[in-house]
Amino acid sequence: MIAPVGASSGDIYEAVLALSRSITGRDDLGSLLTGVAESLQRIVAFDFAALILHDREANSMRSYVLDAAAPADVGPTRSLPVEQDPAGWVWGHQRPLVIPEVEAESRWPEFTEWVRTGGLRSLTLVPLTVGENRLGAFGFGCLAPFAPSDEELAFLERVASEFAVALANRYRYFRLHPFSLRELDPKPAGSHLDVLLRFGGFPEPLLRQDEAEHRIWQR
Repeated sequence: MIAPVGASSGDIYEAVLALSRSITGRDDLGSLLTGVAESLQRIVAFDFAALILHDREANSMRSYVLDAAAPADVGPTRSLPVEQDPAGWVWGHQRPLVIPEVEAESRWPEFTEWVRTGGLRSLTLVPLTVGENRLGAFGFGCLAPFAPSDEELAFLERVASEFAVALANRYRYFRLHPFSLRELDPKPAGSHLDVLLRFGGFPEPLLRQDEAEHRIWQR
């Protein structure tokens, strides 16, 4: 569950510094999310962390969920239309959202039914934004009812801000340095070129050959 671990303001400052260090040089989304989770756990304990990115063309929110019990297993889980996902509300309003008891939430029935099947009881979401670029939301969930204090919520927003900068830098890097044909395969065939042209040389769209991932990279 998300719960304070007795952190002082100094501990929080050190955790933010550790966060910046831990996500430096991490190339894939799973590794980035794991780095953020490792730093976050110095301050709060939680069961799930989630990165939810906005797909502009489909106008949907695409979730990547990290289970604290299996941090190496990160991947896209599902997409929901913006209006059917609480992360869509956070993305649109640019405000945090706390759902202390999922069972009592009625605004997003498809979403709540989905998370309830995984045992999630409470959820905190904060905007994932760099400047004017609204990337999506960052979420933290637990298997028991919980609502963060104002201080804890401010810390979670700071974590999301650092994470958003790391994501924006990653997008920028791969736009300047997309995968080459020989990086895709040392002995490329015509099919490799077709895939490279189709998905633009960006890592998640290319490696997963996923149209939704490609749309997210075209922001």
